[in-house]
Amino acid sequence: MTGTRDTSHFDAVTETRGGVGEPPDDETHAALPDDETRDALPDDLVVRAATPADLAGIVAMVREAFGHSLEARLVERLEAERRVAVTVVAVSERRVVGHALLSRLFLTAPGKPALPALALAPVAVAPQCQHRGVGSLVVRACLRLADPALPVFVIGAPAFYGRFGFEPAAGHRVTSRFEVASHFFMARPSEPGVDDPSGLGGPDERLLDYPAAFDGG
Repeated sequence: MTGTRDTSHFDAVTETRGGVGEPPDDETHAALPDDETRDALPDDLVVRAATPADLAGIVAMVREAFGHSLEARLVERLEAERRVAVTVVAVSERRVVGHALLSRLFLTAPGKPALPALALAPVAVAPQCQHRGVGSLVVRACLRLADPALPVFVIGAPAFYGRFGFEPAAGHRVTSRFEVASHFFMARPSEPGVDDPSGLGGPDERLLDYPAAFDGG
């Protein structure tokens, strides 16, 4: 199954707003709130692993950050389906102001066993905390807590995610069932020296099998 995926449905840090094509330069810059830190971080900001008690605040903030409910419903569905591997929040004034989530999914190939991987999505920062480095903090924290043996995939702006070690997934012979420009679909390989059960970089072409929760609706 394939589909056309608006990359703005993946995170409010690298929203492209115009669909899956490459956004114009000015829009790319405007869509990267952490590309240039304009204001200091909140003095009381805490970045930590999320707890079940944070879910309502996460959902409300994600909805506010994106301006609609698609990603908020994605968070709820991933939690309900027990697909969440890591979820991180940034908290200021007792409110969730940043969030990043890693979910479990699989790399598939015809006639081959499905192999484990992780997807980074959604990533969101409350509007009042954008352009302040919060998005970078929650992404870094999420990746630090990830299983180092598993590759992580993301659909988003290379200018933002490249700083965290993401590179074009096509270079690893991996495609997505979403029809997005290839430079938006990126992989972060497992850490050097760690056995990688995903087979990333092997001879087989593989498909990252995003579950139905990512289809929206």
